[in-house]
Amino acid sequence: MREEGGRRKEEGRARVSEHDPAADLRGTVGLDASVYADTFSAIAPDDVGNDGQRAARRFMASAPTGARWLLARRDRVAWPIDRGAERQASRSWDESLPVVVGERIGMFRVYRVDQDEVVIGEEDRLMRYRILLRLDGESQRFTCATVVEYRSGSLGRLYFVAGLPVHRWLVRSTMRRFAAS
Repeated sequence: MREEGGRRKEEGRARVSEHDPAADLRGTVGLDASVYADTFSAIAPDDVGNDGQRAARRFMASAPTGARWLLARRDRVAWPIDRGAERQASRSWDESLPVVVGERIGMFRVYRVDQDEVVIGEEDRLMRYRILLRLDGESQRFTCATVVEYRSGSLGRLYFVAGLPVHRWLVRSTMRRFAAS
């Protein structure tokens, strides 16, 4: 079944949709020259209400248990190329704590916080990326959109393409766990 130009998958109780991002997504997250974008969405759990920050914190806390291990391996592989790849978290995605612009939560820096959305991301020698976490309070649809800009030509592209299957698995798995929580 197709939804908004993409694929829809039934995953138990949680329906996760993957579709092409809106044309204005790149400007929304501040990467106008980006070269890759994807969007995943699902219906948010009832208890997040209309609170986009709470939904973002719950989503990020829903990552599969193997995610930290995979990201640590990625940082180890990238270290010889980009010595800034090893990132230290200042705190975890605790649902009771506010999300503040400029803070580092998990492996991401917080770039923007609004009532219905949070923009996180990172910049290093190989690429810049932003992740838009948005809750539509009316429909309860939660969206995770990723936008990437390669910074070092072919090397940045190769690094990203090599990790793309893991990125897609990680976002889909996190979205399923979030929607089922």
